[in-house]
Amino acid sequence: MSLYERLSDLSSLFVELDENFMYLCLIFCVVVFIFFFFFFFFFFCPLLFFIIFFFFFFFFFFFFFSFRLSFSSFIFLVIPFSSIPFFLSFFFLHFFVCFFLSSFLPFFLSFFLIFFLLSYSSFFFFFRLFFFFNIFFNSFLLLLLLLLLFLYSSTYYFFF
Repeated sequence: MSLYERLSDLSSLFVELDENFMYLCLIFCVVVFIFFFFFFFFFFCPLLFFIIFFFFFFFFFFFFFSFRLSFSSFIFLVIPFSSIPFFLSFFFLHFFVCFFLSSFLPFFLSFFLIFFLLSYSSFFFFFRLFFFFNIFFNSFLLLLLLLLLFLYSSTYYFFF
């Protein structure tokens, strides 16, 4: 067996170990996410759940896949998980309930603001050339949504 064949076998072994490690990390994140979803989102403040969700998913996919996968795979994996609709789908119903009960004016303002953010996020999601700008832009939008969630939950718990 030549040196090249041994090195190729060794590299395939490392690739297989790396994929297994990736799947284990994904399973761990899903389990932790489900745990925090049931114990914090339904019983405690949704702001805490949003922070946990943000750190466990956005930063995990951003840092983990950037070092372990190729650039093309990284583009198709990070952009869906860093896009605003993925995060917003879990919280839109809570936004709707909180601000429909609080008052109509903040609800309509928040609805138009969220619609505005979603339209711009989908615009940059569509163009792959703006990949790095999409990451930073979605991070900025997520921080804005975090601020909105804090304001919304504080008004909800203040009035009720």
